[in-house]
Amino acid sequence: RLGWFPCWSSPENYKRGGNLKHYYETCGTADTLILGVKLTDAGMGDYWDDVDAIARRLAELQWTEEGEMLRVVGGDPQSDALLKRFVGGFGNGGLTSRFYQTTGCCSANGAIALYYAWDGITRFDAGMAKVNMFLNRASAWMDIDSYLPHEGKIVLHNKQADSALVRVPYYIERETIRSKVNDQAVTPIPTGQHIFFQDLKPGDTITLEFPLNETVSRYTVNGTSYRVTMRGGTLMDIHPRQPHPELVASMKDHFEIYRQKHSAGTAPMRRVERFVSDRLIDLSKL
Repeated sequence: RLGWFPCWSSPENYKRGGNLKHYYETCGTADTLILGVKLTDAGMGDYWDDVDAIARRLAELQWTEEGEMLRVVGGDPQSDALLKRFVGGFGNGGLTSRFYQTTGCCSANGAIALYYAWDGITRFDAGMAKVNMFLNRASAWMDIDSYLPHEGKIVLHNKQADSALVRVPYYIERETIRSKVNDQAVTPIPTGQHIFFQDLKPGDTITLEFPLNETVSRYTVNGTSYRVTMRGGTLMDIHPRQPHPELVASMKDHFEIYRQKHSAGTAPMRRVERFVSDRLIDLSKL
């Protein structure tokens, strides 16, 4: 649910430092996301919930806070210009923090994993659109607007599909979903973990609304008990936030992640220009 993977589960067995079990490495996080997509596409199981959780954590591991990065460097114009090239990079850190670093392998693998997640959000074949994860994406066949985690609402803007197979994530009871096509209530066909909409036309809008509950759970990671608040599949808060002492000893400066405050209620909206790719990479050939 947290998308968390340590560098090593038992590093002492391999004569490595015990502090490695408190580290994440973006390469490992990214590779696990890619594995989830590949296993699902190969018919070896349904791992879209896992991919969704890892993708949400991966977004927390990416350096996008240019102002914070420049603050650490200290205002040297030459260094500032160089640092801007590293915005969007990935590195290492702990469960609740990032180190002030980016690394070449992690930055490359993190970007590749984001593409796998983006590609997996929706697929299109023989007139049918598949929606695998409730994440935002624009595509040539269907645009997906996700109101999570503020509201339990997903809006699908159809462009080419004559049917849509929508996967219901683990935190939603299928029976609680209220479905509409062009503001008219409909009852989609239930099929396993999916709901199926048929007889769609270009320009149709499918709206799904459902209760989005907030839950509090306890997870023990390397002997530390964490209180975790989730809304649907999104981590809202986690305590304690301070890095593990073994992480502090190895890297003094840490940037706290999971800073965003997602209020329940109406999702904030803003107008943007969305990009629709005119070609896709065939993941089966990678």
